Amino acid sequence: MSIDAQIHELNAQAARAGITLVGAPMSEEMSAKRPGRPVFAALLERIGRREADGILCWHLDRLARNPIDGAAIMWALSEGKVQAVVTPDRTYTGSGDDKLMMSIIFGMATKYSDDLSKNIRRGYQEALRRGEWPCSNVPIGYMRDPVTKLCVPDPERWEQLRQLWQMRLAGTPVEQIVQVAQTTMGLRTRPSDGRRRTSTRAPAKGHLVSRSNAFDLFNNPFYAGMMRVQGNVYPGVHSPMVTADEFLRAKTREQVPRHATGTERLPLPYRGLFRCGDCGHVMTVDRKVKPSGRQFVYLRCSGRANRTSTCSTSLVSRSAVDAAVRVCLESVALPREVVSAVLNALAGIEANQKDVHAEQERRREAQVRDVMARQQRAVEAFVAGHMTDDELAAIRANLEIRRQALATPQRANDAFTPLKEQLFSLGDVVSRFDDANDEQKSALVGALCSDRIILGKKVLVSAVEPLRTLCKSAADPVIWTLPDEIQTRVRQLVLGGGAASVG
Repeated sequence: MSIDAQIHELNAQAARAGITLVGAPMSEEMSAKRPGRPVFAALLERIGRREADGILCWHLDRLARNPIDGAAIMWALSEGKVQAVVTPDRTYTGSGDDKLMMSIIFGMATKYSDDLSKNIRRGYQEALRRGEWPCSNVPIGYMRDPVTKLCVPDPERWEQLRQLWQMRLAGTPVEQIVQVAQTTMGLRTRPSDGRRRTSTRAPAKGHLVSRSNAFDLFNNPFYAGMMRVQGNVYPGVHSPMVTADEFLRAKTREQVPRHATGTERLPLPYRGLFRCGDCGHVMTVDRKVKPSGRQFVYLRCSGRANRTSTCSTSLVSRSAVDAAVRVCLESVALPREVVSAVLNALAGIEANQKDVHAEQERRREAQVRDVMARQQRAVEAFVAGHMTDDELAAIRANLEIRRQALATPQRANDAFTPLKEQLFSLGDVVSRFDDANDEQKSALVGALCSDRIILGKKVLVSAVEPLRTLCKSAADPVIWTLPDEIQTRVRQLVLGGGAASVG
């Protein structure tokens, strides 16, 4: 029954029952499976304002198919805010029997929704086992047979798609393939006939094959007779457009990124290194190429692109990020004599720590030998009859616990390694950053910079510890001319975790 017929039937029932309708009928587009529907909330709000004292609906499962909304209706009946819920079959009041019946109907509706979701997933898996494509959208070049519901070749596009595959297998760049498909062939995607139509306009003709369509074409195993669903690949019963070998040959060829032109691979700088200071999402990197050939690289919040955030962070150009990173690297750049002095001090501290560790290891091995000897003496005493079984078991248990505690050698302190690796590159870090490519710049930022945040149009970057504290000490060149002062400062810096006040 159509919506108009349902409304007409409800109006007729309201007239027979002497019910006065308030306002126009309310229709909710969102599913009643989950709470949070705006029209349903507006309905309860109008009832709370005493604009109406009853609800007229086609069926109770149209009101709610989740326990929260169903409980809200039943509670309104109990409180007297709703005098009755009227359906074509029955009128529900606030009596105990009616509320029991409503709870059963709401529960059955919730169970139906849960079972429907499971049955759909089960149907998907069963279709995949049969080799049938379960999704509603069919890849371009195929269509659904109206009788068997299987994917069959699209007679209007099959040969055109085969020509595109032959061009790709011959080594033609993707950009040139897209141009041929758009201009020479006029290839268009197939309109989604299976979607719900909300207007009486003529069906769309589909859009011209785009660059993204081309990349999806040459990376989709569906055209080789396989189906990729949620990361898993299943064999299909549809007719393949290419063989598995041809698909692998096309896939192993150099794939052109969507932001590039021709066959050149263009890496993006600072990918995954910065976060939005407003919503916390990772800042993604985009490259735009104008028809003139000019390229623009900028960072934007991935939350806004995925519609999961409404932050105020704007697009930030790559040049602004470069400038902020360069200022940060200038703050951690150290003179070569300072780097040499600190490395020498670290070498002395490391040698001293190795001697201490070697002495501790000798002491541990001696304690292990002592425990083994005490275990042997306890066994000999038991054999000689000087102790009971319980006494031997207690002594051996205590000695075994002690032996297990001493069995693992202590690892040497490796707190020097990260600082030494960072110091090696601090002498000429600014010049190396200026001459570096995108990949090298990203590596420098990831190793030497922390608190990488973009807020609004500001780029906030700071040096990692202990470099931040070390560079504060480097401001006083007198300190680095005194060997004892260097040893003391570096020891505080490294062994104290960078928390000591230096300089």
